[in-house]
Amino acid sequence: MKKFSINQNLLIAGSITTLLLISFSIGYIRYTSGSVLGVSTSSTKRESHVFLGLGSTASGDWADIPGAQAYIDSAKYGKILSVVFDATLRIPTGNEKVWVRLFNSTAKHPVWNSEMSTEGIGPAILSASKISLDAGNNLYQVQMKNQLNFPSFLDSSRIRITGE
Repeated sequence: MKKFSINQNLLIAGSITTLLLISFSIGYIRYTSGSVLGVSTSSTKRESHVFLGLGSTASGDWADIPGAQAYIDSAKYGKILSVVFDATLRIPTGNEKVWVRLFNSTAKHPVWNSEMSTEGIGPAILSASKISLDAGNNLYQVQMKNQLNFPSFLDSSRIRITGE
């Protein structure tokens, strides 16, 4: 691990389409396996980000977003204090409602309290807090549906895990 000084910025490119700028105070940063980013500060709390991916749909029923998924083993995060699902949605036509949720493909059920929606023009940044991860190693898949079957876009998605 490398220690960074106060207010130093770090730019990490996960892929051509995904750039992440992190600004932080005194702390440590770890980047592994191309999709998980962990940031630890001097307190006892630790936040990890699992980037799920991006994609689009024009489906009126819940549909998997190809590639927007990740295996998460909840045992590897120690004592979990909170889990948040973040998604950025965009509706080019601006005339429909779009829903997004996490689906546990291993256990074959939606992740409770993860469903969110938006409507209108412009990107919407949504956060579903107080979701929980099932015990063990599970595949979490992003799913979307929309009202009028016009294309809608998932510009980014991640799970934030805060633990001790």
